[in-house]
Amino acid sequence: MKWRVLFSLVVGLGAVLVNWLILGDSSPLHEYFLRHAPGIRGVWLPLNFIPVLLSVIASSSHGGGNELVYVVMVFVQWFTIAFVVSSFLTRLRHR
Repeated sequence: MKWRVLFSLVVGLGAVLVNWLILGDSSPLHEYFLRHAPGIRGVWLPLNFIPVLLSVIASSSHGGGNELVYVVMVFVQWFTIAFVVSSFLTRLRHR
């Protein structure tokens, strides 16, 4: 169980880091992804549709979602996905 949680934490934190690198205004790669690789942004945002939607609902603002809620939901989403994947990997490892 400790391995599964550690794996999920690494994936969740990695997703938050990737999110900042791709979408963050203060990211050193912001201009690169904006001008040279718009397809990556076009793939990343739909993958995180649920966190975007929940942050907009939580903010109750017409101007967009709360960024802190969005980052937390990105972490929760990818932590959950990694936890489920790690259960399959653990089963394969025990065979």
